[in-house]
Amino acid sequence: MAKRKEKPLTLEEIKAKMIQQSEEAWTHSAPLIGLASSNDGPVWLPLDPSAAQGTLLLLMLDFGDYLSDAILELVSDMMDEYTRLPWRPVIAYQPKTLFLKQAKFFDRYRNQSHFHHIPVYSDQSGDWFDALKTGGSPTLAILHQGIVVFKEAFGKDPVRTLFQAEEQLQRILRVEDPGLPLFRVSLRETDKILEKGMIPNDSLTLGGNWIQGGNTIMTEDSSASLSFSFEGEHLRLLANLHPQARDPSRFSIYFNDEPLASAHFGQHTYQGDRGNPTVELNRTQGVYEIIDADTPMRGKITFKFLNAVENPVILYSLRFA
Repeated sequence: MAKRKEKPLTLEEIKAKMIQQSEEAWTHSAPLIGLASSNDGPVWLPLDPSAAQGTLLLLMLDFGDYLSDAILELVSDMMDEYTRLPWRPVIAYQPKTLFLKQAKFFDRYRNQSHFHHIPVYSDQSGDWFDALKTGGSPTLAILHQGIVVFKEAFGKDPVRTLFQAEEQLQRILRVEDPGLPLFRVSLRETDKILEKGMIPNDSLTLGGNWIQGGNTIMTEDSSASLSFSFEGEHLRLLANLHPQARDPSRFSIYFNDEPLASAHFGQHTYQGDRGNPTVELNRTQGVYEIIDADTPMRGKITFKFLNAVENPVILYSLRFA
């Protein structure tokens, strides 16, 4: 007997299946939109009326960089100004680090006024980033009724990119309501630090035993050190304890071979037991503010690890501003 051919799923059945499969990836919202396969490649499929009938401002972010903090502040201002209109911001990120897989990491945004009202999607496979051809760069896109009508990398002038997207958003809103009174679009201002760049792992001078793999470096050597050239006012480290670590791991910080002056301490740098400037790494913090100076610094930064033998650490990246 010939095998009975399966009946193709209806559009509503496809949507229901996508919602069921992606529910765990969404925070602060039920699934709003997803990628479906077609003969022409992946297509955006609205899963909620707000996506099918309205507009999504899609923020493709790299949680942990300085940009994310600034964009969240600016988009929160937009949420206040464009309230009760048919649009929603949505954050998408790739959980490439251990700390991004821990819900407690996002406690760092608990004082951010609108974060818990913004839908957040964890793009574990990177399909969304690939579909928008972001090249791994933080990107802003607008999806109107499931169709991409704007896409631009945040680049070196993220405020300008947001300005262009806001102009497009207003044009969309006025198509639906030609007489809609809206604020005049202008470049938004932020007090948040805007990132200048990343210090590549392959530019670090490593001392002691290190294991390098992909975009990470790891050590379980309590004599390990790393150093690099630094020019800027702010330094941020993205790092995590290794899953086998027993306790927090610590390292001391030196600037031009001298202990970092207390006037330059970042939020997570403190005076250690022996008087040395110290940073302590735990399982959930993920983002560590190492240097916060009032004037630009230029020279060599050195980290000297103190107890990594029982508390190995994984370092992801260094960001400066």
